[in-house]
Amino acid sequence: MSLSAQQVTYAGLRITSTTTWRGTIIIEGDVVVEPHALLKIEPGTRIYFKPNTDKTRGGVDKTRSELIVKGVLSVKGNAQNMVLFSSATQEPRMGDWYGIRLLNPKETSLINYAQVEYAYNGISIKKSNPRIAHCQLRLNYNAGISVEIKARPKINNTLISENGYAGVITALGTRPVFHKCIISLNQIGVITFSLSQPNFGDLEKGPANTTGQNEIFGNEEYDIYNHSNKTIKAENNAWGDAGIADLDKHIFDGRDDSRYGVVDFEPVLGAREQQRPDILQLAGNSPAPAAVTPSGNKPETSATNKPAGNPTRTVFTPVTRKPVAKPELNVPNIADEEKPPPNKEETHREVADATPSETPVENNNETDQSDEEPVQPAIDYDQPFVELVLDSRKSEIIKKVAPVITSDAPRASGRVIVRALVDKTGRVAEASVVRSLNPYHDRLALNAAKKFRYKVGTVKGVPVRFYTNIVFRFE
Repeated sequence: MSLSAQQVTYAGLRITSTTTWRGTIIIEGDVVVEPHALLKIEPGTRIYFKPNTDKTRGGVDKTRSELIVKGVLSVKGNAQNMVLFSSATQEPRMGDWYGIRLLNPKETSLINYAQVEYAYNGISIKKSNPRIAHCQLRLNYNAGISVEIKARPKINNTLISENGYAGVITALGTRPVFHKCIISLNQIGVITFSLSQPNFGDLEKGPANTTGQNEIFGNEEYDIYNHSNKTIKAENNAWGDAGIADLDKHIFDGRDDSRYGVVDFEPVLGAREQQRPDILQLAGNSPAPAAVTPSGNKPETSATNKPAGNPTRTVFTPVTRKPVAKPELNVPNIADEEKPPPNKEETHREVADATPSETPVENNNETDQSDEEPVQPAIDYDQPFVELVLDSRKSEIIKKVAPVITSDAPRASGRVIVRALVDKTGRVAEASVVRSLNPYHDRLALNAAKKFRYKVGTVKGVPVRFYTNIVFRFE
């Protein structure tokens, strides 16, 4: 089945044959790519998920839509026309939809030049070995990539940033390989659990595995938190401005607690590698929020983040990079989270079926060009960039404003994250809440964020607009 209409809406879909998506796709319920089926997504396709909606009431999360891949997914974006997976609202929030779940242990899915944002987990990989390249995984509530149960994906030239908890989570015997990726501006860059052993650079094994060349820096609490008993190979990577003597403040491992394995980070690559043209293109590729209205309804905002219990006094704390003794591991148990109820996925009712076919999918594993260096486009300095590619490496605040708390304010505890677009003069031109606490505290944070001032951001010496996230902590 080939889709060519400008906009198609699905309230749930089962794909049982080779299917091609292009144009704009609106999702209001789980989409399942069944075994032996192939979903191809053409360059420039926009796939929007209606916030906090799952009309099939299936999958892992019965309240949010998922793209569940039991067959093969082939995302074929390019540098000029990336594929977008996002929230179907003009006011998106982290966790509006659940994410892409790759579950096929036998056939390889390919995701090239895609942007995945505002999900719970951007891409969840279980018992699967996909190849992911030239992607941007950002602004997801829990993680950019979650990998579990002996999965061995390869992730290349990908930007994993600004996710609410972790850039990467690995668990249960997984061995993902990362090459030339940037992992930055997450609460924790990488966190490993239960016998998982991600590979960020192993010079002994060389090109047959990975030579590193990743950049892992500027994450709020830790760049890597090793909660497994395995040694994590992370040789030949850049760590921002941290020297070898300072890296221990950015890494939690067996040197901090003997129950855990160490992170092998030597030798260290030079501090600055991220201004590659392909990464600048990814970092500047920030399409506007969805201008679509699913099923004729008014676009919705997310209510994912409800006020926390046990409220206490409210204070404001600006985001600062500081070591802590041990981060609070508040991520849900991954094995439990991904485990559906007995026979649930086999029996769940689909609202709409793709045209069935008895013909086996041929050549699912299409030619993989994910490791090839792309043709480098000219840099458009008028587009907004992510702050991690600025010459200064991150935004520099010259004026910050705390929310004004009144004596009759409702009591709440938690975080509000405001995403701000800073113009070429250093002023906040636009701001929106991407992680909510409640309407009152969201409004306080938003009003304060609009008054921030920044040092003018530059890329290769040219003044640019850039995005930055401001975290307000209320206690």
